Amino acid sequence: MILDNPTNKTFHDCHVPPSFNACLSFFMSLPGYVLHYKRESGPSPSVNPKSGSAEGWEVLKLNSRSTSYTLERIRCGSVYVFSLAAENVIGLGEFSSMLKTRTNGNPPDMNPALNEILDGNGTMIQIDLSRWGDGGCPLISSSFQIEYKPKEAPNWQRIYRRDNSTRQFTFNSMPKVFYEIRITVENDAGTVVKLFEVESDPGKST
Repeated sequence: MILDNPTNKTFHDCHVPPSFNACLSFFMSLPGYVLHYKRESGPSPSVNPKSGSAEGWEVLKLNSRSTSYTLERIRCGSVYVFSLAAENVIGLGEFSSMLKTRTNGNPPDMNPALNEILDGNGTMIQIDLSRWGDGGCPLISSSFQIEYKPKEAPNWQRIYRRDNSTRQFTFNSMPKVFYEIRITVENDAGTVVKLFEVESDPGKST
C-alpha cells in the first residue's frame, strides 16, 4: 500500500504505527521517538498507546536523527527505568522492553568515625555533620535529624537547626554523664540512622 502525504513524500505499508524492534520500511523519515523514564519506585504505570502519556513517567520527544541522548538533572545513586517507542505521522509504535540502569553514588557512610563527628569538653557536645561521608551523593541538609538523651533517660530531645544549611550542632551536657545520640542523615541514594554512645567528653567514649 502506497500513500502520498501533503509533502509529496511516499510511504510504503504505512497503515500502522512503527514497531520499535522492526520499524516498517518507508521513504519519509520518522518524526522521532518518545522516551519514557522514571525513578524506580513501586509498580510501573500503564502507557496510553495513543497519546504516549503515562502517569508517573517523565516523557521526552527525541528527534529522529538522534543516536544518543544525555539525561541531566536526575538523582544521584538511584535506579531509573526507561522505555522507548518510535513514532510516525500515523501514530506511536510499540514501546520497548523496560531498561533499568543506576546512577553513580551510594547512601551515606554507615559507620563514620566517632572522633570525626563528635567533640566536647565535659559541659557541651558538638556534632559536625560536614565530616560525615556522603557516599558520593551530597547529603540533604534539610533532612538532618539529631536527638540525644542521658543514657538512662526515657525520652529523647531533638536539636532544631536555625536554617537548612547548618551542619554543626551543639548541646549542653553534664560532666561525667553518658549520652546516647541518634543521628539521621540522607542523600538521594538512601538514609542512614546511627546511634552513638558517648561520655560528655567524647574522647572518653565507649
